[in-house]
Amino acid sequence: MIAMAQVTTDECDINLLKPDYESLTEQLGYKPGEIEADKGYGNVSQIHELVETSGTTCYIPMQEPPTKSQDRGNGIKFIYDADNDNFTCPNNEKLSLYSRNFKQDGQIYNIYKCHDCGGCPMKDKCTRSKTGRAIKVNVNHQWIEGYREWIDRKENLEKVKQRKTIVELPFCTIKMMMGKFCFLLRKKYKTQIEVDLYATAYNLKRLINIDNVDNLLSKVNGFNWKIT
Repeated sequence: MIAMAQVTTDECDINLLKPDYESLTEQLGYKPGEIEADKGYGNVSQIHELVETSGTTCYIPMQEPPTKSQDRGNGIKFIYDADNDNFTCPNNEKLSLYSRNFKQDGQIYNIYKCHDCGGCPMKDKCTRSKTGRAIKVNVNHQWIEGYREWIDRKENLEKVKQRKTIVELPFCTIKMMMGKFCFLLRKKYKTQIEVDLYATAYNLKRLINIDNVDNLLSKVNGFNWKIT
């Protein structure tokens, strides 16, 4: 069943996890025990905040920065030393703290830099910088690594797979209802009305599939419709 459908002008979902969670909580009147979402909602700061403050369990795979993916492909891994607050590269050189609290796209990072990349056999694959390799690390990187390990457990990956079988059905059903047309109205609040109508139609269709029609009509007739 669709509990909340929100129209947005955002180009992607990366900043919508917390606002959608708050809207859903207001709509339901209680906090959801679990949240399942795709990588589009993988905002590490918002996941961290929800897990730590709301008690809600998040089953959301995290996006991997392109530079980290490239490093992994080149066999480059940086190991963190919490006691000395630095990283060690595959060539056993240290990347020390260079800058704190660098803000970018709603995230906060610390920057670590190596000042001795000369003669490194992996330099061509690691960096083109003449001043040495620098890495941008989220301030919550230790929590993030722990979360990555947790989400990669077999039982949690099954949850992630299960989500696909549940949430894709409303999308394809609503697209079928819409036929060849896109939204007919313009402006955000008008489009929201269309979405709400489609969501209501979907929920009614789903309800009829779940329960017996005669039983549903009996419940409707016996319901107290008085507005208080």
